[in-house]
Amino acid sequence: MIGINNFIKMTLLLKYRCFILLFLSLAFVSQSYAQTDAWQPWEPLYSDSYIQVEIQFKIPSGVNCMGGKPIKYRYRVLGQYRTSTYYLSWKMNYVDCNGDLYYRWNSVEIGKLTPDEISSWQQLESMDYQFTAESLETSHYDATASASPQTGVGTLTLQYSKAPVQIEGVKKVFLGESVDLKVKGGSLGIGASWIWRRDSCDGNVIGRGSPFRIAPTEMTNIFVRAEGKNNITGCAGTTIVIDQHSLAPVGITARDIICKGETTALNVNGGSLGMGAKWVWYTGGCGLQKLGSGSTISVKPTQVTTYYVRAEGDLNTTTCASQTVTVFGKSTDPTAISANNSSICEGETITLNVKGGSLAGDAEWQWYSAGCGGSMVGKGASISLIPISSTNYYVRAEGVCNNTNCVSAYLNVDRKISSLGSITVSPYSISNKGKKITLSIPNNNEFPAGSNLRWYKGTCTGKYIGSGSSVTVRTRSKTTYFVKAIGSCNESNCIQTTITPVSSHRKT
Repeated sequence: MIGINNFIKMTLLLKYRCFILLFLSLAFVSQSYAQTDAWQPWEPLYSDSYIQVEIQFKIPSGVNCMGGKPIKYRYRVLGQYRTSTYYLSWKMNYVDCNGDLYYRWNSVEIGKLTPDEISSWQQLESMDYQFTAESLETSHYDATASASPQTGVGTLTLQYSKAPVQIEGVKKVFLGESVDLKVKGGSLGIGASWIWRRDSCDGNVIGRGSPFRIAPTEMTNIFVRAEGKNNITGCAGTTIVIDQHSLAPVGITARDIICKGETTALNVNGGSLGMGAKWVWYTGGCGLQKLGSGSTISVKPTQVTTYYVRAEGDLNTTTCASQTVTVFGKSTDPTAISANNSSICEGETITLNVKGGSLAGDAEWQWYSAGCGGSMVGKGASISLIPISSTNYYVRAEGVCNNTNCVSAYLNVDRKISSLGSITVSPYSISNKGKKITLSIPNNNEFPAGSNLRWYKGTCTGKYIGSGSSVTVRTRSKTTYFVKAIGSCNESNCIQTTITPVSSHRKT
């Protein structure tokens, strides 16, 4: 068995030496592969003194980038027995689906053939060995064998342009509509551009680049090809058919709110005019009261009005688009503010009402403090407030078309009297009989304007003895004095102090 294997190895070695000169480097394909649904013939990919590798491609008919099947390849190996991992790497060039030229390293494992395999080709195929591209430009070159694989992708410059496959874009449009046309397939070489022509591949130039926008007025045959310093490709063509019926407008562009007496422009939005057609405007309904014609008209409505427009021509009349314009008048100045009371106590609610004036349809009465247009305190013809201090209140009408002048009213807010503290006695609460004693409220007690301190003796409703922040009394017997503050909003608590007189001859 060992002898037979050695014989096979020697036979293969002699066979490979015959192929050394033929397979020392890559087999270089200089042009794109033809498309066919069958596998193409095997091609030598690599050989050395120990191994021989061949490759086979299937490039299906139909452009791969446009829904076709992917490009596939498989390889087969014949060679001497190896015990180590071994890789074959090579480059291929292809044009991707954007028309750009790329190179890519491919690597396959070709080592570790068993003794029983060295006498026959080992044909391998895997779904991993497939890719999508517009075309395969160079199938294999720079093939090398080594212990590790090589990977990577890079861009190349395409020297020669490739013909476009087809033109993408809408092929039927209404008169006046534009369409964007785009080259599908093909690629641009050095210094080349996509050139668009009318009527034939050599007709008048109508554009450059992809995509290309055109608004034809009649049925037009359009062609595109790559034109550059190195070559001019074949053309792809298409026909744009013009539907000369009018296309209904999408809407009307206009100011939908205006002030009484103003003019606004109405403009057709979308749609297109067919043969012999024009835009016609109406009010009262589509086709009822005619206003005029043209893509734009000016109107001066005095009330809320709906406008209509449609295309009317030799071939058809479209449906209408409509737009409602709302007309607002101007508000007039209010004359005054009325209130249920002009003076209130703090914490109480007061209602303020607008007198006179009028509101436009969109306007509101706006109330302010701290000046006309200052701090807003409410909206409406009547508002209720709980003010904390005396102030002026203002009101005016505010709307789209105008803000009126303000009227104002002053509201007086009286403070409530706070609780009293204690009575100060001078000189002392125990003194000689008949001596003057001053009773007073300390200066830190603050009282609202118009309030008054009232003094009594005996009880808080007893004998009235005076008013003010202090009183002077002479007492011959023990007496209790009272004081309270009385104002327009409330009375304070009643506080008291007792004076105990003593005889000047009393011994201590």
